[in-house]
Amino acid sequence: MQLITLIISAVLTVLLFACGGSDAKKPSAVVVTQIYSGFHCGSSPGHASVEWIADQMLLEGAFSKLSKQFSATGTAAPKVDFSSQRVVLVYMGQRPTAGYGLHLVNDKFRTYKQTAEVTLEWTKPGKGMMTAQVITNPCVVLAIPKNGYERLQIVDTGGEVRLRVEVGE
Repeated sequence: MQLITLIISAVLTVLLFACGGSDAKKPSAVVVTQIYSGFHCGSSPGHASVEWIADQMLLEGAFSKLSKQFSATGTAAPKVDFSSQRVVLVYMGQRPTAGYGLHLVNDKFRTYKQTAEVTLEWTKPGKGMMTAQVITNPCVVLAIPKNGYERLQIVDTGGEVRLRVEVGE
C-alpha cells in the first residue's frame, strides 16, 4: 500500500511541475534598450507613429539625421545585432513648444498573446510653464528582442495605449 501511495505521489508531483511550466497565457518579460532620445527628430506625421529600422545601414542613416539636428558631425549609431533584435523609432508627433519628450520607463516589457508592450513616459510642459516657442518632434529609438511577438503596443505611464502596430520585417 505504501508503494502505491509513493508511486501516485511521484506521478502527481511530475504532472504538477510539468503543467506549471507550460502555461501559454502567462506573460513574460523581455529586455528593451533605449539607444536614442531627442526632442527634434526631423519630419514625421503630426501624430504619434512608429518606424521600423531593418538593418545596420538604415540605423546609421536614421541616427545620422537624428543626431545632426544640433551637431555638425552627429553621433555614431550603436552596433545592433539585427539577427536577434529589432530597432523601432517611436515619434511623439509634432508639438508646438519645447518641454515635450519620450523616455523609456524601464528595460523590461511584457509579451502576452503575441503582443509585446513597452511603456514610455510621454512628458509635456506643465500648465502655466514658460516654454520656448519652437516646433519640436520628440522621438525615442529602441532595440527590442526579435522573437516572441507579432504586435508591438506602446503605452504611457498611465496605461493608455498610444500606438499599436504589427511587427515590421
